[in-house]
Amino acid sequence: MADALTQIEDAFRARIKAAVPGLKRVLTPEELPVKDAHLPAAVVGLGNELIHDYLVGEPGDRIIERHQQVDVIVVLDEGREDFKAASRALTNQVRAALADPRALGIEVEDVRLVSSQPQTFQSEKGSQGGFLLAFLVQYVSPENDPATISPRQ
Repeated sequence: MADALTQIEDAFRARIKAAVPGLKRVLTPEELPVKDAHLPAAVVGLGNELIHDYLVGEPGDRIIERHQQVDVIVVLDEGREDFKAASRALTNQVRAALADPRALGIEVEDVRLVSSQPQTFQSEKGSQGGFLLAFLVQYVSPENDPATISPRQ
């Protein structure tokens, strides 16, 4: 089984791909800039682990509540006539798709949007733009196996 962070990234990609049909691709950060043929697209990547709290148990056998940032970039061709409206519409669809943590299909406790910022990228043929959405994912893992996601006891 994949580690916790891989599970979270994969769950975000799968959920966005299933719930936002207006996107041609859901990619990794290594695939930026996005090829024009793949636009509009979303790029999903991990940010920092922001917080972790030890909840219960003895040292070495404690349960840890973790908060991991996941960044989703909605990318479109800035040359589109309807760029602003299209980027906002796709961004709102991504936000709605990730509003319910149960929709991810993994044992995370909460997913919250913590930031939304317009972004511009240079591509081979001009500019690409859209929104950078930062989500905070809350989940629990055992201290002795931090690579797993487990339900809260």
